Amino acid sequence: MLAAGLVLAGARVRYESAWLLPICLTVGAFVAGVLTNDAPYVMRLAMALPGMALLAALPLVALARTSPSSLVRVLTLALPIIVICLVNVKWFFIDYPSEGMGGYETAAVGLLSSANVPAFAGIRRP
Repeated sequence: MLAAGLVLAGARVRYESAWLLPICLTVGAFVAGVLTNDAPYVMRLAMALPGMALLAALPLVALARTSPSSLVRVLTLALPIIVICLVNVKWFFIDYPSEGMGGYETAAVGLLSSANVPAFAGIRRP
């Protein structure tokens, strides 16, 4: 999706120069991340997220505009979003807890729940 968005945005830069900003943000952040010795710092990559979202949505919008009926437009836009949501739910709530660090997470939650934290300790207000 991102590659198709980059191609479509590159073609539109001639007519709509505003597409140059998401292209520069996305490509610049990834080039800077690749050229560093260490793994890319996530806060630098966060700069590319708005541009990536716009560029990834561009092919979907192009497909929706060329679709013949309203139902096809809705399905063209809704199905990828639903698939992405389902994949994220699987990754974060099924795969990660079962393949995470194991007992460490359970111990950390136990320590937090037994700690005398004012938010959980039921402090009475005067």
